[in-house]
Amino acid sequence: MEEMIGAGVGSGVGLIAILLGALYNAHLQRKRDDRLREEERRGFAAALFSDLVGALMLLSDRRTFLEGVAATTPDPGYDWPERLTLPPLLCAPTIPMKVGLLDPEAVERVVLAFRSYEMAGMLLRLSAAEARAGTLESSTASGRAYFINGFMGNACRALESLAAVAGCEERLADLKNDPFLWRQQ
Repeated sequence: MEEMIGAGVGSGVGLIAILLGALYNAHLQRKRDDRLREEERRGFAAALFSDLVGALMLLSDRRTFLEGVAATTPDPGYDWPERLTLPPLLCAPTIPMKVGLLDPEAVERVVLAFRSYEMAGMLLRLSAAEARAGTLESSTASGRAYFINGFMGNACRALESLAAVAGCEERLADLKNDPFLWRQQ
């Protein structure tokens, strides 16, 4: 009888030890998963931040160019497609797959910034076609430059949302000091 009690107590202690070990292992796994998710979140935010800084620079350049076109008569022989084209953003395809890594406000601002970039690209392609055909009017170029300026504001707001997550606060401060790039609206 004592042997059965001893075996039962030993089995019970063994079971408790196995359960405690499993719980501790689950805790360690959760901790590791949280750390990996945070690293992925920071990396994704940093990639978006870099992509949007590039977009902001391109939009600033194209806006300035359109403002110059508005001040002169466009030359139909100029290479308009190259000067009024925006390359695709590198992170755009990854946004739907990783959208859960960011908070809802940042997601909204980033998606709006990427959509604004696409809209600016459409306006620039239209401007290039009109300039090539000799039908781009000064007021049209000026109006489109104004809209691109608004699109830049969307990129600035997205950058503000991403800076803390990406660890890019210093870079954001540098951008805010650049009057040609930073737009608050």
